Amino acid sequence: MAPAGDMATEESMAQSFSLANMVPQSEVINGKSSNIEKATRKYVMRAAGNVFVITGSTFEPNPHRIGSNKVWGPQHLIKLVYYPLTKVLTQ
Repeated sequence: MAPAGDMATEESMAQSFSLANMVPQSEVINGKSSNIEKATRKYVMRAAGNVFVITGSTFEPNPHRIGSNKVWGPQHLIKLVYYPLTKVLTQ
């Protein structure tokens, strides 16, 4: 689920289109995930050090079905961003 736009080389970009890097998405989720990917990319480019991004999906007990083959579609896509240099303010 790593976006092709985040790949450093043409070879890694081509490999990002592997089915192992994809999840079925409804049109609604697909449109929202594009905005989140852009915002995450912008954040990472401004960071002064390593940033770790973890992407995944969540499913309901009875997931909705997508397409004529009725494949399971995720309820939500998640993206966790960990920036170790972020200071946590405590009181």
